[in-house]
Amino acid sequence: MQPNGNSIFIADDVHDIIEVPEEIKCIIDTQEFQRLRELKQLGTTYYVFPGASHNRFEHSLGVYYLARQLMLHFRSHQAELSVSDEEIFCVSVAGLLHDIGHGPFSHVFDNDFVPFITNQPFRHESMSVKLIHHLFKANNIKIDDASLQLICALVSPSTHPHIVQQYKVMKKYYLFQIIANEDNGIDVDKFDYFLRDSHNLSLNIAFKHTRLLTHCRVIDDRICFHEKTSYDVQLLYSTRYDLFKRVYSHKTSHAVALMICDILRWSNKRFQITAKLEKAEDYLELTDGILHRIQYAKIGNNEPSDVELEKAKKLIVRLHKRDLYKCIGYVLLDASVVAQHFLRILEHDASDDVDQKCAVSPKTPRAQRRTKIDYKLIQKKWAADFYDCLRRETDDFKEFGFKLERDEVMCQVMSLSYGMEQTHPIENVYFYNSKTPNIASPAALHQITQIYDQQRFKEVIFRMYVKDKRYVEQCQRTFKIFCDAKKLVSHDQNNESISLGLSPKTMRGICK
Repeated sequence: MQPNGNSIFIADDVHDIIEVPEEIKCIIDTQEFQRLRELKQLGTTYYVFPGASHNRFEHSLGVYYLARQLMLHFRSHQAELSVSDEEIFCVSVAGLLHDIGHGPFSHVFDNDFVPFITNQPFRHESMSVKLIHHLFKANNIKIDDASLQLICALVSPSTHPHIVQQYKVMKKYYLFQIIANEDNGIDVDKFDYFLRDSHNLSLNIAFKHTRLLTHCRVIDDRICFHEKTSYDVQLLYSTRYDLFKRVYSHKTSHAVALMICDILRWSNKRFQITAKLEKAEDYLELTDGILHRIQYAKIGNNEPSDVELEKAKKLIVRLHKRDLYKCIGYVLLDASVVAQHFLRILEHDASDDVDQKCAVSPKTPRAQRRTKIDYKLIQKKWAADFYDCLRRETDDFKEFGFKLERDEVMCQVMSLSYGMEQTHPIENVYFYNSKTPNIASPAALHQITQIYDQQRFKEVIFRMYVKDKRYVEQCQRTFKIFCDAKKLVSHDQNNESISLGLSPKTMRGICK
Protein backbone atom coordinates (compact mmCIF):
# COMPACT_ATOMS: atom_id res chain seq x y z
CA MET A 1 0.00 0.00 0.00
CA GLN A 2 2.01 2.91 -1.30
CA PRO A 3 0.94 6.54 -0.81
CA ASN A 4 0.07 8.36 -4.01
CA GLY A 5 -0.92 11.80 -5.16
CA ASN A 6 -4.47 11.24 -3.99
CA SER A 7 -3.53 10.74 -0.32
CA ILE A 8 -5.05 12.98 2.32
CA PHE A 9 -3.48 14.02 5.61
CA ILE A 10 -5.37 14.02 8.89
CA ALA A 11 -4.20 16.07 11.87
CA ASP A 12 -4.45 13.86 14.96
CA ASP A 13 -3.89 15.09 18.51
CA VAL A 14 -2.05 11.89 19.44
CA HIS A 15 -0.05 10.84 16.36
CA ASP A 16 0.24 14.28 14.73
CA ILE A 17 -0.15 13.74 10.96
CA ILE A 18 -1.77 10.57 9.61
CA GLU A 19 -1.41 9.93 5.89
CA VAL A 20 -4.40 8.20 4.31
CA PRO A 21 -4.03 6.75 0.80
CA GLU A 22 -6.99 6.72 -1.60
CA GLU A 23 -7.76 3.02 -1.03
CA ILE A 24 -8.21 3.74 2.69
CA LYS A 25 -9.99 7.06 2.24
CA CYS A 26 -12.82 5.39 0.29
CA ILE A 27 -13.41 3.13 3.30
CA ILE A 28 -13.38 6.05 5.74
CA ASP A 29 -15.89 7.95 3.57
CA THR A 30 -18.71 5.47 4.17
CA GLN A 31 -21.68 5.67 6.50
CA GLU A 32 -20.53 2.47 8.20
CA PHE A 33 -17.27 4.05 9.31
CA GLN A 34 -18.59 7.58 9.84
CA ARG A 35 -21.06 6.14 12.35
CA LEU A 36 -18.11 5.82 14.74
CA ARG A 37 -18.23 9.60 15.21
CA GLU A 38 -21.42 9.00 17.21
CA LEU A 39 -19.92 6.46 19.63
CA LYS A 40 -17.91 7.70 22.61
CA GLN A 41 -14.69 5.77 22.99
CA LEU A 42 -15.16 5.46 26.75
CA GLY A 43 -18.96 5.24 26.86
CA THR A 44 -20.37 6.16 30.27
CA THR A 45 -16.96 7.38 31.49
CA TYR A 46 -17.85 10.68 29.80
CA TYR A 47 -20.42 11.27 32.56
CA VAL A 48 -17.61 11.23 35.14
CA PHE A 49 -14.64 12.60 33.17
CA PRO A 50 -15.85 15.38 30.82
CA GLY A 51 -12.55 15.17 28.96
CA ALA A 52 -13.49 11.68 27.76
CA SER A 53 -15.38 13.16 24.82
CA HIS A 54 -13.32 11.46 22.12
CA ASN A 55 -15.00 8.97 19.81
CA ARG A 56 -14.25 5.60 18.30
CA PHE A 57 -13.74 7.37 14.98
CA GLU A 58 -10.40 8.93 15.90
CA HIS A 59 -9.31 5.86 17.88
CA SER A 60 -9.86 3.70 14.80
CA LEU A 61 -7.78 6.09 12.70
CA GLY A 62 -5.03 5.81 15.31
CA VAL A 63 -5.07 2.01 15.26
CA TYR A 64 -4.95 2.10 11.44
CA TYR A 65 -1.91 4.37 11.60
CA LEU A 66 -0.01 2.24 14.13
CA ALA A 67 -0.84 -1.01 12.33
CA ARG A 68 0.50 0.39 9.09
CA GLN A 69 3.62 1.74 10.79
CA LEU A 70 4.36 -1.65 12.32
CA MET A 71 3.95 -3.45 9.00
CA LEU A 72 6.26 -0.95 7.30
CA HIS A 73 8.78 -1.51 10.09
CA PHE A 74 8.79 -5.26 9.42
CA ARG A 75 9.13 -4.71 5.68
CA SER A 76 12.11 -2.36 6.04
CA HIS A 77 13.95 -4.35 8.73
CA GLN A 78 13.20 -7.97 7.81
CA ALA A 79 13.20 -8.55 4.09
CA GLU A 80 12.95 -12.31 4.69
CA LEU A 81 9.33 -11.83 5.82
CA SER A 82 8.37 -10.81 2.28
CA VAL A 83 5.74 -8.39 3.53
CA SER A 84 3.43 -7.67 0.59
CA ASP A 85 1.40 -4.59 -0.25
CA GLU A 86 -1.75 -6.67 0.17
CA GLU A 87 -0.75 -7.73 3.68
CA ILE A 88 -0.07 -4.12 4.64
CA PHE A 89 -3.47 -3.17 3.24
CA CYS A 90 -5.33 -5.94 5.08
CA VAL A 91 -3.68 -5.30 8.45
CA SER A 92 -4.23 -1.54 8.06
CA VAL A 93 -7.91 -1.96 7.17
CA ALA A 94 -8.39 -4.40 10.06
CA GLY A 95 -7.00 -1.74 12.38
CA LEU A 96 -9.32 0.83 10.87
CA LEU A 97 -12.45 -1.33 11.17
CA HIS A 98 -11.79 -3.37 14.31
CA ASP A 99 -14.34 -1.39 16.39
CA ILE A 100 -16.98 -0.83 13.72
CA GLY A 101 -19.36 -3.30 15.39
CA HIS A 102 -19.68 -1.50 18.72
CA GLY A 103 -23.18 -0.54 19.80
CA PRO A 104 -24.45 2.43 21.83
CA PHE A 105 -22.30 3.01 24.90
CA SER A 106 -20.11 0.14 23.76
CA HIS A 107 -19.59 -2.38 26.55
CA VAL A 108 -22.88 -1.52 28.28
CA PHE A 109 -24.60 -2.62 25.08
CA ASP A 110 -22.34 -5.63 24.50
CA ASN A 111 -22.04 -7.09 27.98
CA ASP A 112 -25.21 -6.03 29.78
CA PHE A 113 -28.15 -4.89 27.67
CA VAL A 114 -28.12 -7.36 24.77
CA PRO A 115 -27.46 -10.47 26.91
CA PHE A 116 -30.22 -9.38 29.31
CA ILE A 117 -32.81 -9.07 26.53
CA THR A 118 -31.79 -11.96 24.28
CA ASN A 119 -30.28 -14.31 26.89
CA GLN A 120 -27.45 -14.74 24.39
CA PRO A 121 -23.88 -13.41 24.45
CA PHE A 122 -23.04 -10.54 22.10
CA ARG A 123 -19.57 -9.94 20.68
CA HIS A 124 -18.93 -6.61 19.00
CA GLU A 125 -16.15 -8.34 17.06
CA SER A 126 -18.72 -10.59 15.38
CA MET A 127 -20.85 -7.57 14.54
CA SER A 128 -17.72 -5.88 13.16
CA VAL A 129 -17.25 -8.81 10.79
CA LYS A 130 -20.87 -8.51 9.62
CA LEU A 131 -20.50 -4.76 9.04
CA ILE A 132 -17.17 -5.18 7.22
CA HIS A 133 -18.83 -7.46 4.68
CA HIS A 134 -21.69 -5.00 4.36
CA LEU A 135 -19.37 -1.99 3.99
CA PHE A 136 -17.49 -3.35 1.00
CA LYS A 137 -20.62 -4.68 -0.71
CA ALA A 138 -22.92 -1.70 -0.11
CA ASN A 139 -20.32 0.83 -1.22
CA ASN A 140 -19.10 -1.16 -4.24
CA ILE A 141 -15.52 -1.18 -2.98
CA LYS A 142 -13.62 -3.85 -4.87
CA ILE A 143 -11.76 -6.41 -2.77
CA ASP A 144 -10.91 -10.04 -3.41
CA ASP A 145 -12.42 -12.68 -1.17
CA ALA A 146 -9.09 -13.80 0.32
CA SER A 147 -8.28 -10.26 1.49
CA LEU A 148 -11.76 -9.77 2.90
CA GLN A 149 -11.52 -13.03 4.85
CA LEU A 150 -8.10 -12.07 6.20
CA ILE A 151 -9.38 -8.67 7.38
CA CYS A 152 -12.27 -10.31 9.20
CA ALA A 153 -9.99 -12.92 10.76
CA LEU A 154 -7.59 -10.21 11.96
CA VAL A 155 -10.50 -8.42 13.65
CA SER A 156 -11.91 -11.60 15.23
CA PRO A 157 -9.34 -14.43 15.23
CA SER A 158 -11.32 -16.70 17.55
CA THR A 159 -14.23 -16.94 15.10
CA HIS A 160 -12.00 -17.62 12.09
CA PRO A 161 -9.80 -20.53 13.23
CA HIS A 162 -9.50 -21.96 9.70
CA ILE A 163 -8.06 -18.67 8.41
CA VAL A 164 -5.69 -18.43 11.37
CA GLN A 165 -4.53 -21.99 10.77
CA GLN A 166 -4.02 -21.28 7.10
CA TYR A 167 -1.68 -18.40 7.91
CA LYS A 168 0.15 -20.47 10.51
CA VAL A 169 1.01 -22.93 7.78
CA MET A 170 2.23 -20.02 5.66
CA LYS A 171 4.39 -18.77 8.60
CA LYS A 172 2.32 -15.59 8.71
CA TYR A 173 0.67 -16.06 12.08
CA TYR A 174 2.42 -12.96 13.43
CA LEU A 175 -0.12 -10.87 11.48
CA PHE A 176 -2.72 -11.90 14.07
CA GLN A 177 -0.65 -10.41 16.88
CA ILE A 178 -0.91 -6.85 15.56
CA ILE A 179 -4.56 -5.80 15.97
CA ALA A 180 -6.11 -8.24 18.46
CA ASN A 181 -3.30 -10.17 20.11
CA GLU A 182 -4.93 -13.08 21.91
CA ASP A 183 -1.55 -14.54 22.94
CA ASN A 184 -0.17 -11.84 25.25
CA GLY A 185 -2.29 -8.74 24.71
CA ILE A 186 0.45 -6.56 23.18
CA ASP A 187 -1.19 -4.93 20.15
CA VAL A 188 -1.61 -1.55 18.50
CA ASP A 189 -5.22 -1.28 19.69
CA LYS A 190 -3.92 -0.91 23.25
CA PHE A 191 -1.10 1.37 22.15
CA ASP A 192 -3.62 3.85 20.80
CA TYR A 193 -6.25 3.76 23.50
CA PHE A 194 -3.61 4.02 26.24
CA LEU A 195 -2.27 7.16 24.58
CA ARG A 196 -5.61 8.63 23.53
CA ASP A 197 -7.52 8.00 26.74
CA SER A 198 -4.74 9.28 29.00
CA HIS A 199 -4.29 12.33 26.76
CA ASN A 200 -7.96 13.28 26.85
CA LEU A 201 -8.28 12.61 30.58
CA SER A 202 -5.03 14.47 31.36
CA LEU A 203 -3.53 11.41 33.02
CA ASN A 204 0.20 10.94 32.82
CA ILE A 205 1.42 7.47 31.89
CA ALA A 206 5.01 6.23 31.69
CA PHE A 207 4.45 3.71 28.89
CA LYS A 208 5.99 4.68 25.53
CA HIS A 209 4.68 2.69 22.58
CA THR A 210 7.42 3.89 20.22
CA ARG A 211 10.04 1.92 22.13
CA LEU A 212 8.22 -1.35 21.45
CA LEU A 213 7.42 -0.42 17.85
CA THR A 214 11.08 0.25 17.05
CA HIS A 215 12.58 -2.69 18.95
CA CYS A 216 10.55 -5.63 17.72
CA ARG A 217 11.21 -8.47 15.30
CA VAL A 218 9.36 -11.47 13.98
CA ILE A 219 11.12 -14.63 15.22
CA ASP A 220 9.65 -18.12 14.73
CA ASP A 221 6.47 -16.51 13.41
CA ARG A 222 5.78 -14.48 16.55
CA ILE A 223 6.40 -10.81 17.34
CA CYS A 224 9.27 -10.58 19.81
CA PHE A 225 10.90 -7.65 21.59
CA HIS A 226 14.45 -6.69 22.43
CA GLU A 227 15.35 -7.66 25.98
CA LYS A 228 16.09 -4.04 26.83
CA THR A 229 12.37 -3.32 26.41
CA SER A 230 11.35 -5.93 29.00
CA TYR A 231 10.41 -3.32 31.58
CA ASP A 232 8.50 -1.38 28.92
CA VAL A 233 6.43 -4.51 28.38
CA GLN A 234 5.71 -4.70 32.11
CA LEU A 235 4.80 -1.00 31.99
CA LEU A 236 2.25 -1.80 29.29
CA TYR A 237 0.54 -4.31 31.55
CA SER A 238 0.68 -2.08 34.62
CA THR A 239 -0.65 0.85 32.54
CA ARG A 240 -3.61 -1.25 31.50
CA TYR A 241 -4.28 -2.12 35.13
CA ASP A 242 -3.86 1.51 36.18
CA LEU A 243 -6.36 2.82 33.61
CA PHE A 244 -8.91 0.17 34.56
CA LYS A 245 -8.38 0.93 38.24
CA ARG A 246 -8.60 4.71 37.96
CA VAL A 247 -10.96 5.19 35.03
CA TYR A 248 -12.69 2.25 33.36
CA SER A 249 -13.97 0.69 36.59
CA HIS A 250 -15.05 3.95 38.26
CA LYS A 251 -18.02 3.34 40.57
CA THR A 252 -20.02 6.31 39.27
CA SER A 253 -19.39 5.36 35.67
CA HIS A 254 -20.81 1.93 36.45
CA ALA A 255 -23.84 3.50 38.14
CA VAL A 256 -24.51 5.41 34.91
CA ALA A 257 -24.00 2.20 32.93
CA LEU A 258 -26.64 0.44 35.04
CA MET A 259 -29.05 3.31 34.42
CA ILE A 260 -28.45 3.34 30.67
CA CYS A 261 -28.94 -0.42 30.56
CA ASP A 262 -32.34 0.07 32.20
CA ILE A 263 -33.19 2.91 29.81
CA LEU A 264 -32.42 0.73 26.80
CA ARG A 265 -34.28 -2.21 28.32
CA TRP A 266 -37.45 -0.15 28.90
CA SER A 267 -37.21 1.37 25.40
CA ASN A 268 -36.61 -1.86 23.54
CA LYS A 269 -40.23 -2.57 22.64
CA ARG A 270 -40.81 0.90 21.19
CA PHE A 271 -37.50 1.23 19.36
CA GLN A 272 -36.96 -2.45 18.51
CA ILE A 273 -33.29 -2.12 19.47
CA THR A 274 -32.38 -5.81 19.65
CA ALA A 275 -34.32 -6.48 16.44
CA LYS A 276 -31.77 -4.29 14.67
CA LEU A 277 -29.01 -6.80 15.41
CA GLU A 278 -30.12 -9.02 12.52
CA LYS A 279 -29.38 -6.76 9.56
CA ALA A 280 -26.27 -4.64 9.16
CA GLU A 281 -28.17 -1.74 7.57
CA ASP A 282 -30.55 -1.62 10.56
CA TYR A 283 -27.71 -1.82 13.08
CA LEU A 284 -26.24 1.39 11.66
CA GLU A 285 -29.09 3.30 13.31
CA LEU A 286 -27.80 2.45 16.78
CA THR A 287 -25.49 5.10 18.22
CA ASP A 288 -25.12 6.96 21.51
CA GLY A 289 -27.77 9.31 20.12
CA ILE A 290 -30.43 6.73 20.99
CA LEU A 291 -30.82 8.43 24.39
CA HIS A 292 -31.85 11.66 22.68
CA ARG A 293 -34.39 9.81 20.55
CA ILE A 294 -35.81 8.10 23.64
CA GLN A 295 -35.98 11.32 25.62
CA TYR A 296 -38.08 13.12 23.00
CA ALA A 297 -40.17 10.18 21.78
CA LYS A 298 -43.89 10.93 21.81
CA ILE A 299 -46.17 9.14 24.26
CA GLY A 300 -49.95 9.04 24.09
CA ASN A 301 -50.92 6.50 21.46
CA ASN A 302 -52.04 4.03 24.12
CA GLU A 303 -49.44 1.56 22.91
CA PRO A 304 -48.39 -1.27 25.26
CA SER A 305 -44.81 0.03 25.13
CA ASP A 306 -45.80 3.48 26.46
CA VAL A 307 -45.63 2.48 30.14
CA GLU A 308 -42.06 1.21 29.83
CA LEU A 309 -41.04 4.13 27.62
CA GLU A 310 -42.29 6.54 30.28
CA LYS A 311 -40.02 4.81 32.80
CA ALA A 312 -37.08 5.22 30.41
CA LYS A 313 -37.79 8.93 29.91
CA LYS A 314 -38.00 9.53 33.66
CA LEU A 315 -34.71 7.73 34.15
CA ILE A 316 -33.05 9.97 31.55
CA VAL A 317 -34.24 12.97 33.57
CA ARG A 318 -32.65 11.42 36.66
CA LEU A 319 -29.45 10.91 34.71
CA HIS A 320 -29.35 14.56 33.64
CA LYS A 321 -30.03 15.72 37.21
CA ARG A 322 -27.29 13.44 38.55
CA ASP A 323 -29.80 11.54 40.63
CA LEU A 324 -27.83 8.38 40.02
CA TYR A 325 -28.06 4.84 41.33
CA LYS A 326 -26.02 4.73 44.53
CA CYS A 327 -23.08 2.50 45.36
CA ILE A 328 -23.79 1.34 48.89
CA GLY A 329 -20.75 -0.86 49.44
CA TYR A 330 -17.35 -1.69 47.96
CA VAL A 331 -14.82 -4.40 48.78
CA LEU A 332 -11.64 -5.26 46.90
CA LEU A 333 -11.24 -9.02 46.94
CA ASP A 334 -8.40 -11.40 46.35
CA ALA A 335 -9.20 -13.48 43.29
CA SER A 336 -8.75 -16.65 45.33
CA VAL A 337 -11.64 -15.69 47.61
CA VAL A 338 -13.89 -15.21 44.58
CA ALA A 339 -12.69 -18.52 43.16
CA GLN A 340 -13.77 -20.31 46.34
CA HIS A 341 -17.23 -18.76 46.19
CA PHE A 342 -17.54 -19.64 42.53
CA LEU A 343 -16.77 -23.28 43.29
CA ARG A 344 -19.40 -23.29 46.01
CA ILE A 345 -21.97 -21.94 43.55
CA LEU A 346 -21.12 -24.74 41.11
CA GLU A 347 -21.32 -27.32 43.86
CA HIS A 348 -24.58 -26.21 45.45
CA ASP A 349 -26.61 -24.36 42.86
CA ALA A 350 -28.75 -26.95 41.11
CA SER A 351 -30.36 -24.48 38.70
CA ASP A 352 -30.61 -25.33 35.02
CA ASP A 353 -28.81 -22.08 34.26
CA VAL A 354 -25.54 -23.46 35.60
CA ASP A 355 -25.94 -26.84 33.92
CA GLN A 356 -26.60 -25.30 30.52
CA LYS A 357 -23.37 -23.31 30.67
CA CYS A 358 -21.21 -26.31 31.52
CA ALA A 359 -20.13 -27.82 28.24
CA VAL A 360 -19.29 -31.23 29.73
CA SER A 361 -21.08 -34.41 30.76
CA PRO A 362 -23.75 -33.98 33.47
CA LYS A 363 -22.03 -36.81 35.34
CA THR A 364 -18.92 -34.71 35.83
CA PRO A 365 -18.66 -33.26 39.36
CA ARG A 366 -19.77 -29.64 39.35
CA ALA A 367 -16.51 -28.27 40.71
CA GLN A 368 -14.63 -29.79 37.76
CA ARG A 369 -16.97 -28.62 35.00
CA ARG A 370 -15.12 -25.44 34.14
CA THR A 371 -11.99 -23.62 35.15
CA LYS A 372 -12.74 -19.99 34.28
CA ILE A 373 -14.64 -17.86 36.77
CA ASP A 374 -18.04 -16.74 35.51
CA TYR A 375 -18.36 -13.31 37.11
CA LYS A 376 -21.87 -12.80 35.73
CA LEU A 377 -23.01 -15.94 37.52
CA ILE A 378 -21.50 -14.70 40.78
CA GLN A 379 -23.20 -11.32 40.29
CA LYS A 380 -26.56 -12.99 39.83
CA LYS A 381 -26.11 -15.19 42.91
CA TRP A 382 -24.78 -12.47 45.21
CA ALA A 383 -27.46 -9.97 44.15
CA ALA A 384 -30.13 -12.53 45.05
CA ASP A 385 -28.41 -13.34 48.35
CA PHE A 386 -28.06 -9.65 49.22
CA TYR A 387 -31.74 -9.08 48.49
CA ASP A 388 -32.68 -11.94 50.84
CA CYS A 389 -30.34 -10.55 53.48
CA LEU A 390 -31.89 -7.09 53.12
CA ARG A 391 -35.38 -8.53 53.47
CA ARG A 392 -34.42 -10.27 56.71
CA GLU A 393 -32.69 -7.21 58.16
CA THR A 394 -35.70 -4.96 57.43
CA ASP A 395 -38.32 -7.41 58.72
CA ASP A 396 -39.60 -8.25 55.25
CA PHE A 397 -39.14 -4.60 54.14
CA LYS A 398 -41.45 -3.22 56.83
CA GLU A 399 -38.82 -0.58 57.62
CA PHE A 400 -39.30 0.73 54.08
CA GLY A 401 -43.07 0.74 54.27
CA PHE A 402 -43.40 -1.34 51.11
CA LYS A 403 -41.79 -4.30 49.43
CA LEU A 404 -38.56 -3.50 47.65
CA GLU A 405 -38.46 -5.18 44.24
CA ARG A 406 -35.67 -7.62 43.46
CA ASP A 407 -34.22 -5.50 40.62
CA GLU A 408 -33.86 -2.48 42.94
CA VAL A 409 -30.48 -3.80 44.13
CA MET A 410 -27.67 -4.67 41.73
CA CYS A 411 -24.28 -6.30 42.08
CA GLN A 412 -20.98 -5.73 40.29
CA VAL A 413 -18.21 -8.32 40.37
CA MET A 414 -15.39 -7.24 38.08
CA SER A 415 -11.91 -8.62 37.57
CA LEU A 416 -8.97 -6.22 37.28
CA SER A 417 -5.88 -7.80 35.79
CA TYR A 418 -3.00 -7.33 33.41
CA GLY A 419 -5.22 -8.59 30.60
CA MET A 420 -5.38 -12.35 31.13
CA GLU A 421 -7.41 -14.23 33.70
CA GLN A 422 -5.38 -17.39 34.15
CA THR A 423 -1.79 -16.19 34.11
CA HIS A 424 0.41 -13.12 33.98
CA PRO A 425 0.57 -12.33 30.23
CA ILE A 426 4.30 -11.60 30.36
CA GLU A 427 4.79 -15.37 30.48
CA ASN A 428 3.75 -15.39 26.81
CA VAL A 429 6.13 -12.62 25.66
CA TYR A 430 9.40 -13.54 23.94
CA PHE A 431 12.59 -11.47 23.98
CA TYR A 432 15.78 -11.44 21.91
CA ASN A 433 19.13 -9.67 22.30
CA SER A 434 21.53 -7.99 19.90
CA LYS A 435 23.96 -10.91 19.86
CA THR A 436 21.32 -13.46 18.86
CA PRO A 437 18.61 -11.44 17.06
CA ASN A 438 16.99 -14.55 15.58
CA ILE A 439 16.58 -16.45 18.84
CA ALA A 440 13.91 -15.49 21.35
CA SER A 441 12.86 -16.85 24.72
CA PRO A 442 10.45 -15.82 27.50
CA ALA A 443 11.67 -13.90 30.54
CA ALA A 444 10.68 -14.44 34.16
CA LEU A 445 9.05 -11.39 35.72
CA HIS A 446 11.34 -11.48 38.75
CA GLN A 447 14.27 -10.91 36.37
CA ILE A 448 12.56 -7.75 35.09
CA THR A 449 11.36 -6.41 38.44
CA GLN A 450 10.83 -7.88 41.88
CA ILE A 451 8.25 -5.29 42.87
CA TYR A 452 5.54 -7.21 41.03
CA ASP A 453 4.57 -10.80 41.83
CA GLN A 454 4.14 -13.09 38.85
CA GLN A 455 1.74 -15.23 40.88
CA ARG A 456 -0.51 -12.30 41.80
CA PHE A 457 -1.88 -10.88 38.58
CA LYS A 458 -5.49 -9.95 39.28
CA GLU A 459 -7.94 -8.68 41.88
CA VAL A 460 -11.71 -8.47 41.97
CA ILE A 461 -13.98 -5.49 42.64
CA PHE A 462 -17.24 -6.22 44.45
CA ARG A 463 -19.85 -3.47 44.68
CA MET A 464 -23.54 -3.27 45.46
CA TYR A 465 -25.86 -0.57 44.09
CA VAL A 466 -29.38 0.52 44.99
CA LYS A 467 -31.64 2.46 42.61
CA ASP A 468 -33.42 4.63 45.21
CA LYS A 469 -31.18 6.77 47.42
CA ARG A 470 -33.81 6.75 50.20
CA TYR A 471 -32.68 3.25 51.13
CA VAL A 472 -28.94 3.85 51.09
CA GLU A 473 -28.40 3.84 54.86
CA GLN A 474 -30.15 0.53 55.51
CA CYS A 475 -28.52 -1.04 52.46
CA GLN A 476 -25.10 0.06 53.70
CA ARG A 477 -25.69 -1.64 57.06
CA THR A 478 -26.87 -4.77 55.29
CA PHE A 479 -23.82 -4.74 53.03
CA LYS A 480 -21.52 -5.09 56.04
CA ILE A 481 -23.63 -7.94 57.39
CA PHE A 482 -23.63 -9.59 53.96
CA CYS A 483 -19.85 -9.37 53.61
CA ASP A 484 -19.32 -10.80 57.08
CA ALA A 485 -21.72 -13.65 56.34
CA LYS A 486 -19.92 -14.44 53.08
CA LYS A 487 -16.55 -14.06 54.86
CA LEU A 488 -15.47 -11.52 52.29
CA VAL A 489 -13.94 -9.31 54.98
CA SER A 490 -12.12 -9.81 58.24
CA HIS A 491 -11.40 -7.31 61.01
CA ASP A 492 -8.12 -5.96 62.33
CA GLN A 493 -7.36 -5.17 65.98
CA ASN A 494 -9.20 -1.84 65.68
CA ASN A 495 -12.27 -3.63 64.32
CA GLU A 496 -11.67 -2.07 60.93
CA SER A 497 -13.02 -4.14 58.03
CA ILE A 498 -10.38 -5.39 55.64
CA SER A 499 -10.68 -7.55 52.56
CA LEU A 500 -10.13 -11.22 53.31
CA GLY A 501 -7.45 -12.64 51.03
CA LEU A 502 -5.78 -16.01 50.63
CA SER A 503 -2.53 -16.80 48.89
CA PRO A 504 -3.19 -16.91 45.13
CA LYS A 505 -1.07 -20.08 44.95
CA THR A 506 -3.64 -21.85 47.11
CA MET A 507 -6.35 -21.64 44.50
CA ARG A 508 -4.46 -21.26 41.26
CA GLY A 509 -4.59 -24.92 40.36
CA ILE A 510 -8.28 -25.22 41.26
CA CYS A 511 -10.03 -22.33 39.58
CA LYS A 512 -8.71 -19.52 37.43
